[in-house]
Amino acid sequence: MKTSYNSRKLTTILLSLLLMGLFAACKQEEPKPRIDYLKLYKEPNYPKKTGGRFLKSIAYQYPVDSLTPNPELVDGIKVEFFYNKKNYVNYYKIYGTGADHVGRQVRIEYNLTGLVSRIKYFDPDSTITSFELFEYNTLKKLSRISRYDLADDRVNYALASYNLFTYPNLETIQELRYVKIRQFDRPFRDIYAYDTIANIRDKVDYEYDTKVPYASTEFIYNAKKRPFENLGLPVYETTYDDFQLSEIFSKDHLIGFQAYTYEDSVKVKSGEAQSYEDVYDDLGYPVSRNGKIFYNYIDLE
Repeated sequence: MKTSYNSRKLTTILLSLLLMGLFAACKQEEPKPRIDYLKLYKEPNYPKKTGGRFLKSIAYQYPVDSLTPNPELVDGIKVEFFYNKKNYVNYYKIYGTGADHVGRQVRIEYNLTGLVSRIKYFDPDSTITSFELFEYNTLKKLSRISRYDLADDRVNYALASYNLFTYPNLETIQELRYVKIRQFDRPFRDIYAYDTIANIRDKVDYEYDTKVPYASTEFIYNAKKRPFENLGLPVYETTYDDFQLSEIFSKDHLIGFQAYTYEDSVKVKSGEAQSYEDVYDDLGYPVSRNGKIFYNYIDLE
């Protein structure tokens, strides 16, 4: 009887140890809580911007239908900027038709020197749909923008495109644009050329590994204030964006352009030169453009 009792006791101990081992194994295999590193951002102690006039909002208005007889029936987009205590854009919101509903938020993050390090794009439900990482060279010039989009699993992010910027000389910027749909190995190449007044004179666009461009653009400027003078954003995009890299890289305010295409290596105008009809306030800031884009400002200390 004693032997049977000891045997049962040993069996019970072994079963207990086995169950404890299985429980520990299951516990170890439990998935760890997912950490969203995109939301873990500790704002560095970058320098405060000097106060002055800053862009508060932009309203884009355009006809719903060109055949609509009533010009008051318009569709549009409104972009509203929100600044932190150091006069940097903390985030901006893009509102849709009528600008009445909750806007899609775009958050800006900066590095220690105050340069944009990351831009995060949110859906109205606060899901980060994509983000862009910004890198700079030792001279604090933009060297790379990498864009990541939310994958189909709604958890991970995948590289969708990236742009590389180099500066062959003081008069030139070269931008290589790589995209996923080209397997990142056939970049478009854009060459920006400066004039003597520090404005981008023209931009020439090339397909992958070609010597002849497929398109180019010449730009026209004036000495008025730029509406986004103090934004500090290297790239600004909305559905109908009006801020181009050519203007952001330039000193003056862009007021027109002439586009060209190339037919058998011959440069051909694409229609007539396009000019903007800007209205300015007493301080030289544009308050409207072409009767469709309206700028509002705020004064920060």
